[in-house]
Amino acid sequence: MPNYMKTLIVYCSDEGTAEKCANQLKGKLQDKADVIDLKKTGTPEITGYDIVVVGGSIHVGSVQKQLQEFVKIKEKELLSKNIALFLCCGQQESIEQYFEAAFPKDILNHAFARINMGYAYNFDRLGFLKKLIIKKIAKVDKSIDNIKYENIDQLAYTINNIK
Repeated sequence: MPNYMKTLIVYCSDEGTAEKCANQLKGKLQDKADVIDLKKTGTPEITGYDIVVVGGSIHVGSVQKQLQEFVKIKEKELLSKNIALFLCCGQQESIEQYFEAAFPKDILNHAFARINMGYAYNFDRLGFLKKLIIKKIAKVDKSIDNIKYENIDQLAYTINNIK
């Protein structure tokens, strides 16, 4: 019987960037992977998985509440698994601070990967207020895709080589 690792990718996404990254990652994995949106499903069971990838996006300096709740509820179980963490963030220079604010220290230390997946602004999915904020803060006035696909590839490669 072949040896394979079952992977769960859980994420929270506001405008779809973390969702896109999670699905891109799933498509690059050799073994079975499930993708779950924490905002739609709540806290999933993770018992049957060998690898758990946890990801979200940074908005006004923090990740989604549902992501933080998932990690808090499942922390002990996550510490018994192979885990990877990803954030979608446009501020590469602050990424370590965002990881430290988003995840407990034990989770950060246990993770085999902490990846910045980059960012995207999909103006078709943004409301007026968010568009205004992005225009002012990020100086962007149209949809832009700065997802770091090479980081997704690297994480997939790492996961595919865990045995």
